[in-house]
Amino acid sequence: MRPVSSPKKRFRLIVGGALVLLQAAAHPAHAVETHRLVIPIPVAQHLLGCRAAFIDTIREELLVHNLWATEVIISPLDCNTTFLLPDGRTAAVVSTEMTYSRWSTGLPAPSVKPGAGFTLRRTSTQPQLTYSISELEARPEDRAPPEPEPPSGPEETVVERAAGWLDSFSTTGRLLGSAGHQRPSLGAINPDNQVLGLPGMLTTAEARWDLSVDVWQLQFMAKPRLTWTREELRQGPDTGASTADTELFLLEGTARANLFDTVFLSFGRENLQWGPGQSVNPSNPFFFENGRENPIREIPGIDFFRAVWLPSYSWTVSWLLNTGKGEGDFANRPWHPSYALKTDYVGYAGNAGALVHGGDDFPTSVRGYFHWTASDAASLYGEASLATESGALYPTGTGGALEEADGDDSGSYLFGLIGGAYTFAIGPTLNVEYIYNGEGYSDGEANRFFDLGHAVGGAVEAGLLDPAELELRDTRLRLLRRNYLFLQYLQTEIANRFTVLLRWTENLDDRSGLGSVLLEWNLSDRWRLFGYGDGGSGGNRDEFGSVMRWRGFAGVELSLF
Repeated sequence: MRPVSSPKKRFRLIVGGALVLLQAAAHPAHAVETHRLVIPIPVAQHLLGCRAAFIDTIREELLVHNLWATEVIISPLDCNTTFLLPDGRTAAVVSTEMTYSRWSTGLPAPSVKPGAGFTLRRTSTQPQLTYSISELEARPEDRAPPEPEPPSGPEETVVERAAGWLDSFSTTGRLLGSAGHQRPSLGAINPDNQVLGLPGMLTTAEARWDLSVDVWQLQFMAKPRLTWTREELRQGPDTGASTADTELFLLEGTARANLFDTVFLSFGRENLQWGPGQSVNPSNPFFFENGRENPIREIPGIDFFRAVWLPSYSWTVSWLLNTGKGEGDFANRPWHPSYALKTDYVGYAGNAGALVHGGDDFPTSVRGYFHWTASDAASLYGEASLATESGALYPTGTGGALEEADGDDSGSYLFGLIGGAYTFAIGPTLNVEYIYNGEGYSDGEANRFFDLGHAVGGAVEAGLLDPAELELRDTRLRLLRRNYLFLQYLQTEIANRFTVLLRWTENLDDRSGLGSVLLEWNLSDRWRLFGYGDGGSGGNRDEFGSVMRWRGFAGVELSLF
Protein backbone atom coordinates (compact mmCIF):
# COMPACT_ATOMS: atom_id res chain seq x y z
CA MET A 1 0.00 0.00 0.00
CA ARG A 2 1.42 3.37 -1.01
CA PRO A 3 1.47 6.03 1.72
CA VAL A 4 0.20 9.59 1.29
CA SER A 5 3.44 11.44 0.75
CA SER A 6 2.43 14.96 1.76
CA PRO A 7 2.91 15.54 5.53
CA LYS A 8 0.57 18.53 5.38
CA LYS A 9 -2.52 16.48 4.76
CA ARG A 10 -3.74 13.44 6.67
CA PHE A 11 -6.99 11.61 6.43
CA ARG A 12 -8.81 8.92 8.31
CA LEU A 13 -11.01 6.43 6.53
CA ILE A 14 -13.97 4.79 8.24
CA VAL A 15 -14.86 1.93 5.93
CA GLY A 16 -17.72 0.41 7.91
CA GLY A 17 -20.20 3.24 7.38
CA ALA A 18 -18.50 4.57 4.26
CA LEU A 19 -17.83 7.83 6.09
CA VAL A 20 -14.67 9.74 5.38
CA LEU A 21 -13.21 12.32 7.75
CA LEU A 22 -11.71 14.88 5.42
CA GLN A 23 -9.21 17.61 6.19
CA ALA A 24 -9.06 20.28 3.50
CA ALA A 25 -5.85 22.28 3.57
CA ALA A 26 -6.79 25.74 2.39
CA HIS A 27 -4.87 28.14 0.17
CA PRO A 28 -2.53 30.34 2.29
CA ALA A 29 -4.91 33.25 1.85
CA HIS A 30 -7.70 31.33 3.59
CA ALA A 31 -8.23 29.80 6.99
CA VAL A 32 -7.92 26.06 7.26
CA GLU A 33 -11.31 24.42 6.81
CA THR A 34 -12.41 20.97 7.88
CA HIS A 35 -15.37 19.24 6.28
CA ARG A 36 -16.95 15.84 6.80
CA LEU A 37 -17.31 14.14 3.43
CA VAL A 38 -20.07 11.53 3.57
CA ILE A 39 -20.29 9.03 0.69
CA PRO A 40 -22.85 6.27 1.36
CA ILE A 41 -21.95 2.84 0.07
CA PRO A 42 -24.59 2.78 -2.73
CA VAL A 43 -23.39 6.17 -3.98
CA ALA A 44 -19.77 5.01 -4.01
CA GLN A 45 -20.73 1.89 -5.97
CA HIS A 46 -22.58 3.90 -8.62
CA LEU A 47 -19.72 6.40 -8.89
CA LEU A 48 -17.16 3.64 -9.38
CA GLY A 49 -19.35 1.95 -11.96
CA CYS A 50 -20.16 5.32 -13.56
CA ARG A 51 -23.83 4.44 -13.96
CA ALA A 52 -24.96 7.44 -15.98
CA ALA A 53 -28.64 6.58 -15.59
CA PHE A 54 -28.43 7.48 -11.88
CA ILE A 55 -26.35 10.69 -12.05
CA ASP A 56 -29.21 12.94 -10.89
CA THR A 57 -29.96 10.64 -7.95
CA ILE A 58 -26.26 10.46 -7.04
CA ARG A 59 -25.99 14.27 -7.09
CA GLU A 60 -29.03 14.69 -4.84
CA GLU A 61 -27.74 12.08 -2.38
CA LEU A 62 -24.33 13.77 -2.14
CA LEU A 63 -25.90 17.19 -1.54
CA VAL A 64 -28.20 15.81 1.17
CA HIS A 65 -25.30 14.15 3.03
CA ASN A 66 -22.79 17.01 2.53
CA LEU A 67 -24.59 20.23 3.50
CA TRP A 68 -21.33 22.21 3.42
CA ALA A 69 -21.25 21.92 -0.39
CA THR A 70 -23.22 24.42 -2.45
CA GLU A 71 -23.09 22.34 -5.61
CA VAL A 72 -22.00 18.91 -6.85
CA ILE A 73 -20.95 18.60 -10.48
CA ILE A 74 -20.76 15.09 -11.99
CA SER A 75 -19.27 14.47 -15.41
CA PRO A 76 -21.55 12.15 -17.45
CA LEU A 77 -18.49 10.86 -19.32
CA ASP A 78 -16.46 9.40 -16.44
CA CYS A 79 -18.49 10.37 -13.33
CA ASN A 80 -15.64 12.51 -11.94
CA THR A 81 -17.31 14.54 -9.21
CA THR A 82 -16.52 18.06 -7.99
CA PHE A 83 -17.73 19.60 -4.71
CA LEU A 84 -17.98 23.40 -4.55
CA LEU A 85 -17.67 25.62 -1.46
CA PRO A 86 -19.84 28.73 -0.92
CA ASP A 87 -17.16 31.11 -2.25
CA GLY A 88 -16.70 29.13 -5.44
CA ARG A 89 -13.56 27.25 -4.43
CA THR A 90 -13.26 23.56 -5.23
CA ALA A 91 -13.24 21.57 -1.98
CA ALA A 92 -12.79 18.11 -3.38
CA VAL A 93 -12.58 16.14 -6.57
CA VAL A 94 -13.84 12.57 -6.42
CA SER A 95 -12.18 10.59 -9.18
CA THR A 96 -13.72 7.31 -10.26
CA GLU A 97 -10.49 5.80 -11.53
CA MET A 98 -10.56 2.04 -10.99
CA THR A 99 -7.68 -0.32 -10.38
CA TYR A 100 -7.51 -4.11 -10.13
CA SER A 101 -3.81 -4.30 -9.36
CA ARG A 102 -4.24 -5.31 -5.70
CA TRP A 103 -7.13 -6.76 -3.79
CA SER A 104 -7.81 -9.04 -0.83
CA THR A 105 -7.52 -8.32 2.89
CA GLY A 106 -9.75 -5.30 2.24
CA LEU A 107 -6.71 -3.03 2.06
CA PRO A 108 -7.05 0.38 0.41
CA ALA A 109 -4.61 0.92 -2.45
CA PRO A 110 -3.77 4.64 -2.40
CA SER A 111 -2.33 6.35 -5.42
CA VAL A 112 -1.07 9.83 -4.68
CA LYS A 113 -1.82 12.17 -7.55
CA PRO A 114 -1.09 15.79 -6.55
CA GLY A 115 -4.02 18.01 -7.39
CA ALA A 116 -6.35 15.10 -8.09
CA GLY A 117 -8.04 15.51 -4.74
CA PHE A 118 -9.92 12.66 -3.15
CA THR A 119 -9.69 9.42 -5.12
CA LEU A 120 -11.96 6.41 -4.82
CA ARG A 121 -10.32 3.24 -6.08
CA ARG A 122 -11.91 -0.17 -6.16
CA THR A 123 -9.47 -2.77 -4.87
CA SER A 124 -11.71 -5.79 -5.36
CA THR A 125 -14.90 -6.90 -6.99
CA GLN A 126 -16.65 -7.24 -3.65
CA PRO A 127 -19.82 -5.30 -2.82
CA GLN A 128 -18.18 -3.68 0.20
CA LEU A 129 -15.87 -1.20 -1.45
CA THR A 130 -12.64 0.16 -0.03
CA TYR A 131 -11.34 3.64 -0.66
CA SER A 132 -7.99 5.33 -0.97
CA ILE A 133 -7.28 8.93 -0.13
CA SER A 134 -4.83 11.06 -2.02
CA GLU A 135 -4.27 14.78 -1.62
CA LEU A 136 -7.28 17.00 -1.07
CA GLU A 137 -6.88 20.75 -1.12
CA ALA A 138 -9.16 23.78 -0.99
CA ARG A 139 -8.36 25.61 -4.21
CA PRO A 140 -7.96 29.42 -4.61
CA GLU A 141 -10.64 31.66 -6.05
CA ASP A 142 -9.33 31.35 -9.56
CA ARG A 143 -10.69 27.80 -9.53
CA ALA A 144 -14.21 29.01 -10.15
CA PRO A 145 -17.03 26.65 -11.02
CA PRO A 146 -16.73 25.42 -14.60
CA GLU A 147 -18.72 27.31 -17.20
CA PRO A 148 -21.73 25.56 -18.72
CA GLU A 149 -20.78 23.55 -21.76
CA PRO A 150 -21.51 25.35 -25.03
CA PRO A 151 -24.05 23.90 -27.43
CA SER A 152 -22.75 20.94 -29.35
CA GLY A 153 -20.96 21.88 -32.54
CA PRO A 154 -20.00 19.86 -35.59
CA GLU A 155 -19.81 16.09 -35.29
CA GLU A 156 -16.63 14.80 -33.71
CA THR A 157 -13.93 13.99 -36.26
CA VAL A 158 -12.08 10.69 -36.49
CA VAL A 159 -8.89 12.35 -35.22
CA GLU A 160 -10.71 13.84 -32.21
CA ARG A 161 -12.32 10.51 -31.48
CA ALA A 162 -8.96 8.72 -31.63
CA ALA A 163 -7.49 11.35 -29.31
CA GLY A 164 -10.29 10.62 -26.84
CA TRP A 165 -9.49 6.93 -26.98
CA LEU A 166 -5.84 7.66 -26.23
CA ASP A 167 -6.85 9.81 -23.27
CA SER A 168 -8.84 6.88 -21.87
CA PHE A 169 -5.86 4.52 -22.10
CA SER A 170 -4.25 3.75 -18.75
CA THR A 171 -1.49 1.38 -17.71
CA THR A 172 0.49 0.40 -14.64
CA GLY A 173 3.69 -1.62 -14.50
CA ARG A 174 5.35 -3.34 -11.57
CA LEU A 175 8.38 -5.55 -11.04
CA LEU A 176 8.53 -8.02 -8.15
CA GLY A 177 11.22 -10.33 -6.87
CA SER A 178 11.12 -12.72 -3.91
CA ALA A 179 12.96 -15.62 -2.34
CA GLY A 180 11.63 -18.11 0.18
CA HIS A 181 12.09 -21.34 2.04
CA GLN A 182 9.58 -23.98 3.11
CA ARG A 183 9.79 -27.05 5.32
CA PRO A 184 7.53 -30.00 4.41
CA SER A 185 6.33 -32.40 7.07
CA LEU A 186 8.34 -35.55 6.43
CA GLY A 187 5.91 -37.92 8.11
CA ALA A 188 3.99 -41.03 7.11
CA ILE A 189 2.11 -39.27 4.27
CA ASN A 190 5.28 -37.88 2.67
CA PRO A 191 8.23 -39.96 3.96
CA ASP A 192 11.54 -38.28 3.12
CA ASN A 193 9.59 -36.04 0.69
CA GLN A 194 9.36 -38.98 -1.74
CA VAL A 195 5.60 -38.77 -2.41
CA LEU A 196 4.98 -35.05 -2.89
CA GLY A 197 8.47 -33.86 -3.83
CA LEU A 198 7.92 -30.37 -2.36
CA PRO A 199 10.73 -27.86 -3.05
CA GLY A 200 12.61 -26.31 -0.15
CA MET A 201 13.85 -23.14 -1.85
CA LEU A 202 11.79 -20.93 -4.17
CA THR A 203 12.91 -17.86 -6.10
CA THR A 204 10.62 -15.82 -8.33
CA ALA A 205 10.77 -12.72 -10.50
CA GLU A 206 7.66 -11.16 -12.03
CA ALA A 207 6.70 -8.37 -14.40
CA ARG A 208 3.07 -7.30 -14.00
CA TRP A 209 1.28 -4.98 -16.43
CA ASP A 210 -2.29 -3.74 -16.12
CA LEU A 211 -3.81 -2.15 -19.25
CA SER A 212 -7.23 -0.62 -19.92
CA VAL A 213 -8.83 1.48 -22.66
CA ASP A 214 -12.34 2.74 -23.48
CA VAL A 215 -13.45 2.81 -27.11
CA TRP A 216 -16.94 4.21 -27.68
CA GLN A 217 -19.26 1.94 -25.65
CA LEU A 218 -16.56 -0.73 -25.22
CA GLN A 219 -14.09 -1.20 -22.39
CA PHE A 220 -11.05 -3.45 -22.66
CA MET A 221 -8.83 -4.64 -19.80
CA ALA A 222 -5.77 -6.92 -19.84
CA LYS A 223 -3.27 -8.16 -17.26
CA PRO A 224 -0.35 -9.87 -18.99
CA ARG A 225 2.21 -11.48 -16.71
CA LEU A 226 5.79 -12.65 -17.22
CA THR A 227 7.18 -14.89 -14.48
CA TRP A 228 10.45 -16.67 -13.85
CA THR A 229 10.53 -19.35 -11.15
CA ARG A 230 13.33 -21.48 -9.75
CA GLU A 231 12.70 -24.36 -7.33
CA GLU A 232 15.27 -26.44 -5.46
CA LEU A 233 14.72 -29.64 -3.47
CA ARG A 234 16.14 -29.58 0.05
CA GLN A 235 14.73 -32.89 1.32
CA GLY A 236 14.50 -36.31 -0.26
CA PRO A 237 16.60 -38.57 -2.47
CA ASP A 238 17.03 -35.80 -5.07
CA THR A 239 18.24 -33.14 -2.64
CA GLY A 240 20.00 -30.34 -4.50
CA ALA A 241 18.14 -30.87 -7.77
CA SER A 242 16.62 -27.68 -9.19
CA THR A 243 14.31 -26.63 -11.99
CA ALA A 244 13.65 -23.24 -13.59
CA ASP A 245 10.70 -22.11 -15.68
CA THR A 246 9.70 -18.95 -17.55
CA GLU A 247 6.06 -18.31 -18.43
CA LEU A 248 4.17 -15.56 -20.25
CA PHE A 249 0.42 -15.69 -19.72
CA LEU A 250 -2.74 -13.59 -19.41
CA LEU A 251 -3.82 -13.43 -15.78
CA GLU A 252 -7.01 -11.51 -16.62
CA GLY A 253 -8.44 -9.90 -19.74
CA THR A 254 -11.98 -8.82 -20.59
CA ALA A 255 -14.04 -6.90 -23.13
CA ARG A 256 -17.21 -5.17 -21.98
CA ALA A 257 -20.00 -3.62 -24.05
CA ASN A 258 -22.46 -1.11 -22.59
CA LEU A 259 -25.68 -1.87 -24.44
CA PHE A 260 -27.73 0.64 -22.42
CA ASP A 261 -27.15 2.76 -19.33
CA THR A 262 -28.31 -0.13 -17.17
CA VAL A 263 -27.26 -3.20 -19.19
CA PHE A 264 -23.81 -4.45 -20.17
CA LEU A 265 -22.25 -7.66 -21.44
CA SER A 266 -18.70 -8.86 -20.87
CA PHE A 267 -16.56 -11.79 -21.89
CA GLY A 268 -13.08 -12.74 -20.82
CA ARG A 269 -10.86 -13.94 -18.04
CA GLU A 270 -11.65 -12.56 -14.59
CA ASN A 271 -11.02 -13.12 -10.92
CA LEU A 272 -14.58 -12.64 -9.65
CA GLN A 273 -14.60 -12.40 -5.87
CA TRP A 274 -17.46 -11.49 -3.57
CA GLY A 275 -18.63 -12.09 -0.03
CA PRO A 276 -17.51 -10.51 3.26
CA GLY A 277 -15.81 -13.62 4.71
CA GLN A 278 -12.11 -13.16 5.37
CA SER A 279 -11.19 -16.85 5.71
CA VAL A 280 -13.31 -18.43 2.95
CA ASN A 281 -16.27 -17.35 0.80
CA PRO A 282 -18.93 -20.10 0.69
CA SER A 283 -21.17 -17.88 -1.46
CA ASN A 284 -18.66 -17.99 -4.34
CA PRO A 285 -18.81 -21.32 -6.21
CA PHE A 286 -16.16 -20.45 -8.81
CA PHE A 287 -13.06 -19.78 -6.68
CA PHE A 288 -11.86 -21.91 -3.77
CA GLU A 289 -9.41 -19.20 -2.65
CA ASN A 290 -9.99 -15.51 -2.02
CA GLY A 291 -6.29 -14.63 -1.68
CA ARG A 292 -6.75 -12.55 1.44
CA GLU A 293 -4.16 -14.44 3.46
CA ASN A 294 -1.42 -13.33 1.04
CA PRO A 295 -2.31 -10.36 -1.19
CA ILE A 296 1.12 -10.47 -2.82
CA ARG A 297 0.15 -13.67 -4.61
CA GLU A 298 -2.38 -13.09 -7.37
CA ILE A 299 -5.38 -15.36 -7.98
CA PRO A 300 -5.50 -16.33 -11.70
CA GLY A 301 -8.74 -15.61 -13.53
CA ILE A 302 -11.04 -18.07 -15.25
CA ASP A 303 -13.17 -17.43 -18.33
CA PHE A 304 -16.66 -15.97 -17.98
CA PHE A 305 -19.50 -14.58 -20.03
CA ARG A 306 -21.48 -12.09 -17.96
CA ALA A 307 -24.72 -10.20 -18.53
CA VAL A 308 -25.48 -7.52 -15.94
CA TRP A 309 -28.70 -5.53 -15.48
CA LEU A 310 -29.18 -2.65 -13.05
CA PRO A 311 -32.94 -2.50 -12.49
CA SER A 312 -32.70 0.20 -9.82
CA TYR A 313 -30.37 2.29 -7.74
CA SER A 314 -29.76 -0.47 -5.17
CA TRP A 315 -30.22 -3.72 -7.11
CA THR A 316 -28.02 -5.61 -9.58
CA VAL A 317 -28.89 -8.81 -11.43
CA SER A 318 -26.14 -10.88 -13.10
CA TRP A 319 -25.98 -13.99 -15.26
CA LEU A 320 -22.57 -15.70 -15.12
CA LEU A 321 -21.45 -18.53 -17.37
CA ASN A 322 -18.06 -20.11 -16.69
CA THR A 323 -16.89 -21.06 -20.18
CA GLY A 324 -13.29 -22.11 -19.57
CA LYS A 325 -10.68 -22.79 -16.89
CA GLY A 326 -8.43 -19.95 -18.09
CA GLU A 327 -5.38 -19.71 -15.85
CA GLY A 328 -7.34 -20.93 -12.84
CA ASP A 329 -5.52 -23.06 -10.30
CA PHE A 330 -7.63 -26.20 -10.00
CA ALA A 331 -4.79 -28.37 -8.64
CA ASN A 332 -5.97 -31.95 -9.30
CA ARG A 333 -9.66 -30.98 -9.47
CA PRO A 334 -11.41 -31.42 -12.83
CA TRP A 335 -12.93 -28.37 -14.50
CA HIS A 336 -16.47 -28.37 -15.89
CA PRO A 337 -18.63 -25.50 -17.22
CA SER A 338 -21.19 -24.07 -14.82
CA TYR A 339 -23.49 -21.08 -14.47
CA ALA A 340 -25.03 -18.84 -11.81
CA LEU A 341 -27.91 -16.37 -11.57
CA LYS A 342 -26.96 -13.74 -8.99
CA THR A 343 -28.64 -10.68 -7.47
CA ASP A 344 -27.06 -8.08 -5.18
CA TYR A 345 -28.53 -5.36 -2.99
CA VAL A 346 -26.55 -2.42 -1.60
CA GLY A 347 -28.13 -0.28 1.12
CA TYR A 348 -26.97 2.41 3.51
CA ALA A 349 -26.47 0.09 6.48
CA GLY A 350 -25.12 -2.90 4.57
CA ASN A 351 -25.44 -5.16 1.57
CA ALA A 352 -26.55 -8.66 0.67
CA GLY A 353 -26.62 -11.06 -2.25
CA ALA A 354 -28.09 -14.39 -3.34
CA LEU A 355 -27.45 -16.77 -6.23
CA VAL A 356 -28.28 -20.16 -7.66
CA HIS A 357 -25.36 -22.16 -9.09
CA GLY A 358 -25.46 -25.32 -11.17
CA GLY A 359 -24.21 -27.24 -14.19
CA ASP A 360 -24.27 -30.66 -15.82
CA ASP A 361 -21.46 -31.86 -13.55
CA PHE A 362 -22.33 -29.82 -10.47
CA PRO A 363 -25.00 -30.29 -7.81
CA THR A 364 -27.40 -27.35 -7.77
CA SER A 365 -26.73 -25.07 -4.82
CA VAL A 366 -28.30 -21.95 -3.33
CA ARG A 367 -25.86 -19.42 -1.91
CA GLY A 368 -25.93 -16.02 -0.28
CA TYR A 369 -24.18 -13.46 1.91
CA PHE A 370 -24.94 -10.39 4.01
CA HIS A 371 -22.94 -7.60 5.62
CA TRP A 372 -24.50 -5.26 8.20
CA THR A 373 -22.74 -2.16 9.51
CA ALA A 374 -23.88 -1.88 13.12
CA SER A 375 -21.82 1.26 13.83
CA ASP A 376 -18.78 3.13 12.59
CA ALA A 377 -16.62 0.54 14.37
CA ALA A 378 -18.57 -2.72 14.34
CA SER A 379 -20.12 -4.90 11.65
CA LEU A 380 -21.66 -8.37 11.36
CA TYR A 381 -21.61 -10.59 8.30
CA GLY A 382 -22.27 -14.09 7.09
CA GLU A 383 -22.19 -16.39 4.06
CA ALA A 384 -23.73 -19.77 3.27
CA SER A 385 -24.14 -22.42 0.60
CA LEU A 386 -26.73 -25.19 0.65
CA ALA A 387 -26.67 -28.19 -1.73
CA THR A 388 -28.54 -31.49 -1.86
CA GLU A 389 -25.47 -33.36 -3.13
CA SER A 390 -21.79 -33.23 -2.33
CA GLY A 391 -19.16 -32.68 -5.01
CA ALA A 392 -16.32 -33.82 -2.73
CA LEU A 393 -14.41 -37.11 -2.75
CA TYR A 394 -14.53 -39.39 0.29
CA PRO A 395 -12.35 -42.32 1.41
CA THR A 396 -14.13 -45.64 0.88
CA GLY A 397 -14.29 -48.18 3.66
CA THR A 398 -12.64 -51.07 1.79
CA GLY A 399 -11.43 -49.92 -1.62
CA GLY A 400 -8.60 -47.72 -0.39
CA ALA A 401 -9.46 -44.84 -2.72
CA LEU A 402 -11.19 -41.47 -2.85
CA GLU A 403 -14.61 -41.69 -4.47
CA GLU A 404 -17.63 -39.45 -5.01
CA ALA A 405 -20.42 -39.56 -2.46
CA ASP A 406 -23.05 -42.27 -2.83
CA GLY A 407 -25.55 -41.25 -5.51
CA ASP A 408 -28.40 -42.38 -3.25
CA ASP A 409 -27.41 -39.85 -0.61
CA SER A 410 -30.35 -37.45 -0.30
CA GLY A 411 -28.96 -35.35 2.56
CA SER A 412 -28.26 -31.64 2.51
CA TYR A 413 -24.83 -30.05 2.80
CA LEU A 414 -24.45 -26.67 4.47
CA PHE A 415 -21.25 -24.65 4.15
CA GLY A 416 -21.40 -21.35 5.96
CA LEU A 417 -19.76 -18.83 8.23
CA ILE A 418 -20.84 -16.12 10.65
CA GLY A 419 -18.46 -13.39 11.65
CA GLY A 420 -17.94 -9.92 13.01
CA ALA A 421 -15.41 -7.12 12.72
CA TYR A 422 -14.47 -4.34 15.11
CA THR A 423 -12.19 -1.41 14.31
CA PHE A 424 -10.47 0.09 17.35
CA ALA A 425 -9.90 3.81 17.74
CA ILE A 426 -6.14 3.37 17.47
CA GLY A 427 -6.48 1.78 14.02
CA PRO A 428 -6.45 -2.05 13.96
CA THR A 429 -9.41 -4.17 12.84
CA LEU A 430 -10.17 -7.53 14.48
CA ASN A 431 -12.24 -10.19 12.68
CA VAL A 432 -13.68 -13.33 14.31
CA GLU A 433 -15.42 -16.04 12.27
CA TYR A 434 -16.93 -19.46 12.88
CA ILE A 435 -17.05 -21.75 9.84
CA TYR A 436 -19.14 -24.90 9.44
CA ASN A 437 -18.30 -27.17 6.49
CA GLY A 438 -21.06 -29.76 6.08
CA GLU A 439 -19.15 -31.55 3.31
CA GLY A 440 -16.11 -31.99 5.54
CA TYR A 441 -14.88 -35.32 6.84
CA SER A 442 -16.26 -36.84 10.00
CA ASP A 443 -13.85 -38.43 12.50
CA GLY A 444 -14.26 -41.84 10.82
CA GLU A 445 -13.77 -40.44 7.31
CA ALA A 446 -10.70 -38.50 8.44
CA ASN A 447 -9.19 -41.64 9.96
CA ARG A 448 -9.74 -43.58 6.71
CA PHE A 449 -8.31 -40.67 4.70
CA PHE A 450 -5.08 -40.60 6.71
CA ASP A 451 -4.91 -44.41 6.74
CA LEU A 452 -4.98 -44.26 2.95
CA GLY A 453 -2.28 -41.57 2.86
CA HIS A 454 -0.07 -43.46 5.27
CA ALA A 455 -0.49 -46.69 3.27
CA VAL A 456 0.58 -44.97 0.05
CA GLY A 457 3.53 -43.31 1.81
CA GLY A 458 4.64 -46.64 3.29
CA ALA A 459 4.44 -48.38 -0.09
CA VAL A 460 6.58 -45.65 -1.69
CA GLU A 461 9.12 -45.79 1.12
CA ALA A 462 9.34 -49.59 0.77
CA GLY A 463 9.87 -49.33 -2.98
CA LEU A 464 6.55 -50.99 -3.84
CA LEU A 465 5.20 -47.89 -5.63
CA ASP A 466 6.93 -45.51 -8.01
CA PRO A 467 6.12 -41.89 -7.00
CA ALA A 468 6.21 -40.85 -10.66
CA GLU A 469 3.29 -43.20 -11.40
CA LEU A 470 1.07 -41.99 -8.57
CA GLU A 471 -2.17 -40.28 -9.57
CA LEU A 472 -2.93 -37.84 -6.76
CA ARG A 473 -6.59 -36.88 -6.41
CA ASP A 474 -7.84 -33.70 -4.76
CA THR A 475 -10.57 -34.06 -2.15
CA ARG A 476 -12.42 -31.10 -3.81
CA LEU A 477 -12.89 -29.66 -0.33
CA ARG A 478 -11.98 -26.12 0.63
CA LEU A 479 -11.53 -27.30 4.24
CA LEU A 480 -10.92 -30.94 5.22
CA ARG A 481 -13.01 -31.12 8.40
CA ARG A 482 -16.26 -29.51 9.62
CA ASN A 483 -15.76 -26.96 12.40
CA TYR A 484 -13.32 -24.03 12.40
CA LEU A 485 -12.59 -20.82 14.29
CA PHE A 486 -10.82 -17.97 12.51
CA LEU A 487 -9.15 -14.84 13.92
CA GLN A 488 -7.60 -11.95 12.01
CA TYR A 489 -5.78 -8.79 13.10
CA LEU A 490 -5.17 -6.09 10.49
CA GLN A 491 -3.58 -2.68 10.89
CA THR A 492 -2.69 -0.47 7.95
CA GLU A 493 -1.01 2.90 7.58
CA ILE A 494 1.17 2.46 10.66
CA ALA A 495 3.29 5.63 10.55
CA ASN A 496 1.93 5.98 7.00
CA ARG A 497 4.28 3.18 5.91
CA PHE A 498 3.64 -0.20 7.52
CA THR A 499 0.94 -2.87 7.28
CA VAL A 500 0.59 -5.85 9.61
CA LEU A 501 -1.80 -8.76 8.95
CA LEU A 502 -2.00 -11.68 11.42
CA ARG A 503 -4.30 -14.68 10.94
CA TRP A 504 -5.04 -17.91 12.80
CA THR A 505 -7.32 -20.76 11.70
CA GLU A 506 -8.15 -23.40 14.31
CA ASN A 507 -9.53 -26.79 13.26
CA LEU A 508 -11.93 -27.49 16.13
CA ASP A 509 -12.23 -31.17 15.16
CA ASP A 510 -8.59 -32.29 15.23
CA ARG A 511 -7.18 -29.27 17.17
CA SER A 512 -4.58 -28.43 14.53
CA GLY A 513 -4.04 -24.83 13.51
CA LEU A 514 -2.59 -22.63 10.79
CA GLY A 515 -1.11 -19.21 11.47
CA SER A 516 0.16 -16.62 9.01
CA VAL A 517 1.73 -13.17 9.07
CA LEU A 518 2.06 -10.53 6.34
CA LEU A 519 4.30 -7.47 6.71
CA GLU A 520 4.58 -4.56 4.27
CA TRP A 521 6.90 -1.57 4.38
CA ASN A 522 6.38 1.24 1.89
CA LEU A 523 9.79 2.78 1.41
CA SER A 524 8.43 5.37 -1.04
CA ASP A 525 5.70 5.84 -3.62
CA ARG A 526 7.52 3.34 -5.87
CA TRP A 527 9.37 0.91 -3.61
CA ARG A 528 7.78 -1.61 -1.26
CA LEU A 529 9.24 -4.42 0.85
CA PHE A 530 7.07 -7.35 1.88
CA GLY A 531 7.30 -10.58 3.79
CA TYR A 532 4.93 -13.49 4.32
CA GLY A 533 5.09 -16.61 6.43
CA ASP A 534 2.77 -19.35 7.68
CA GLY A 535 3.09 -22.44 9.80
CA GLY A 536 0.93 -25.37 10.85
CA SER A 537 0.51 -27.06 14.22
CA GLY A 538 -0.56 -30.68 14.50
CA GLY A 539 0.62 -34.17 13.75
CA ASN A 540 0.71 -36.59 10.83
CA ARG A 541 -3.02 -37.27 11.13
CA ASP A 542 -4.12 -33.64 11.35
CA GLU A 543 -5.12 -31.23 8.60
CA PHE A 544 -2.60 -28.46 9.21
CA GLY A 545 0.37 -30.53 10.36
CA SER A 546 0.47 -33.46 7.95
CA VAL A 547 1.89 -31.85 4.78
CA MET A 548 3.65 -28.53 5.47
CA ARG A 549 5.39 -27.52 8.68
CA TRP A 550 6.18 -23.90 7.78
CA ARG A 551 7.13 -21.62 4.90
CA GLY A 552 8.14 -18.00 4.39
CA PHE A 553 9.42 -15.56 1.81
CA ALA A 554 10.50 -11.94 1.47
CA GLY A 555 10.65 -9.68 -1.54
CA VAL A 556 10.58 -6.23 -3.07
CA GLU A 557 8.22 -4.46 -5.47
CA LEU A 558 9.01 -1.55 -7.79
CA SER A 559 6.18 0.43 -9.39
CA LEU A 560 7.38 1.66 -12.79
CA PHE A 561 4.37 3.77 -13.79
